[in-house]
This record gives sequence, structure tokens and C-alpha cells, in this order.
Amino acid sequence: FTPRIPFREGHFCPRMSLGRVPRRLLVVLLLGSSLPALAAVPSSSLPLRPVALTSSSTSLPLHPPLPHHRLRFARDTPLGALRGGEGDKGERSEACMKAAEEWESCYEGGQSPFTEAPFPCIVDILKAHVRKGGQVLDVGSGYGRDAIWMAKELGCFVVAVEPAVNGLKEIDKRAGEAGVTQQLHLVCGTALELGNGMARGVDAVLMD
Repeated sequence: FTPRIPFREGHFCPRMSLGRVPRRLLVVLLLGSSLPALAAVPSSSLPLRPVALTSSSTSLPLHPPLPHHRLRFARDTPLGALRGGEGDKGERSEACMKAAEEWESCYEGGQSPFTEAPFPCIVDILKAHVRKGGQVLDVGSGYGRDAIWMAKELGCFVVAVEPAVNGLKEIDKRAGEAGVTQQLHLVCGTALELGNGMARGVDAVLMD
């Protein structure tokens, strides 16, 4: 990935296009003013204002959050305001569909190819840079390993974005078991499908 963009105290965030980032041990944590480094998202400043998935679009059907996932961030941003809009029928929707197809079978039946606990390096980064009780956008949340850990250990409110419905179902199950359901909001799609409900922004964006 080039060019490389410095974002905090010597750490670097590779410029990338969301939806085309291969799954690998790559941890990107964007904080505060560094969020415009997301090249695929309108980068002048927050709020993120891409289009949203809808049930009528050619992309994935919307997996609406359950009622108990609706909550307010500390900044009084209603998560229930993350809503659908005009679906993008172009390459972004195709990328979302492809990603979902690749990962649906991985999470089927509660199975996962990854570890149950976050990698130690991820834990160190999160503890160092994400404030307790903060608001975090977890892009490519998978089965919720990092999102649930942040909610439970750091008291964070997390928007978990994942294109695979089986992954979201597993997040919902595991969040219930961990007792952090009220701190998670599930969105089926990619970061490019978020609506305007995050108008007040987040403290950090995690991609790993």
C-alpha cells in the first residue's frame, strides 16, 4: 500500500480502499483527526457520508439491528439513525457481495478460522489509544472478537460492520453471552454502506 500516511507518534496508516483490503494480520487504528486517511471514504472531515445498503438494492439485503441494539453514544448520537438510503449498484456493492460470499461459510455454524481472543498486539494498541467508554467503528468485525473485547474490557460502544450475515449472527450470540449486547450496533455491509447516523463521529476506527 502506498503512499504511507503518518497518523500518530510515528505510527503509519497505509492508504487503502475499503472493501478491497485482503484479510491478513494488518492492524490499522485511526484516531481523531487521522480519520480522513480513509481514502475510500469522503476525506475532508467527519461525518462519514457514503451510501447505505437497502433491501431493494442489488447488494446484500439489509440485516437490521435488533431493538436492543439501539442505544445512544455518549455524544447523544442515536445509533438507530444508521439507516438505509439509495443503494450503490456499482463496484462497491459488488465488492461487498464478494466479501460476504467468501466469509459466509467461514462463520457458518459458529465456526471461525481465527483465535477466540484478540491478538496481543491488537490488545496493546487498543489499550494505548482507545479511551474507556469511547465510540469505535470496527470495520470487518468478523464474528465480533475485537468488538466484544472492546465492549467488555474497555466499556466501549462499538458499531460492528461486517458483510457476512453469519458473522453478524455469531456476534449477536457472543455479545449476549458476554453481557455486552447493549454496547454493540450491528451493520451488514462495509464502511462504504454506512448512513448518516454517525454524524457526530467516533473516537477510533479499527481494521484488522
